[in-house]
Amino acid sequence: IRGGRQDVAIYQQIVACLKSYGPVLTEHVAFPELEILEKNLNDAEILERDMQWLAQSQV
Repeated sequence: IRGGRQDVAIYQQIVACLKSYGPVLTEHVAFPELEILEKNLNDAEILERDMQWLAQSQV
């Protein structure tokens, strides 16, 4: 989530709820410091990472 960082508290609540059902592969979206953690990743790297997470998911 590139935008909407002002809603990080909501993301944290969503992740907490989802974790009661199992692992949350994208838990990092609820980290307040997300922009710092991902500042060196380009769009292609983020896409590749996210596609790997989708392959691992149990949907």
